Amino acid sequence: MAAGAFTWEKAFVGANRQNFFDPASSVWDLQQVPPLQLTFNITYVTPKTPFLGNRVNVLVKDWQIGAFAVYQSARFLVPPTNTITNFLTSEEYRAPGQPLYLVNINNKSQINPYTQQVLNPNAWAPVPAGGAGPAIGTLYSDFRGPRRPVENANLGRNFRVKEKYNLQIRVEFTNIFKRTYLPAPITTVAPQVPLTHNNFGQYTNGFGVMNVTAATNTVPTLNGASRAGTLIARFSF
Repeated sequence: MAAGAFTWEKAFVGANRQNFFDPASSVWDLQQVPPLQLTFNITYVTPKTPFLGNRVNVLVKDWQIGAFAVYQSARFLVPPTNTITNFLTSEEYRAPGQPLYLVNINNKSQINPYTQQVLNPNAWAPVPAGGAGPAIGTLYSDFRGPRRPVENANLGRNFRVKEKYNLQIRVEFTNIFKRTYLPAPITTVAPQVPLTHNNFGQYTNGFGVMNVTAATNTVPTLNGASRAGTLIARFSF
């Protein structure tokens, strides 16, 4: 058995409309609504195989194998902010002709988060003196963090002993392919602020840094989720 769903959507929020006759005048994209999302699940039950014989079939038949996965667009990144000359906070301008990323943010083989800045600081510029920058909260559909797919699997079976007794065995795996999940790059620090590092020379803070290190003077640790499995056994009578 298999089932799946594909969603292509876009959501907006604009409760305080400035111009009733121009709905697009004060509409923002909803940040946590992924434009593209693919979800599917698969369940397979092992059948009885005649050539194995009854005794072997007791062990190999009726196992339930399942998988669940979600692939979707990455979350938006919040644009950096800075203080303009009149001491008001404003989002920075997008510099024309400058790429947002220094590397492919979804290709982990190209990224060394300990020593590499992934966002381009030259892609943003402070609001000029006397100028008015973008409205706080403006989002850009192309400014996103790394994608984080969900891939889980499970295996289980019920062993019925007569009519009153039942043994259920089940094992569940999360992140079955052991993907490395890197954190989203930092955007709360202005791009013009120098990057900081620990005693190992590894970046710990700054615009475009994926902080995967522990505290200063400690052994650095990767901030990612490894494959995990849970074994469940239940006997009912």
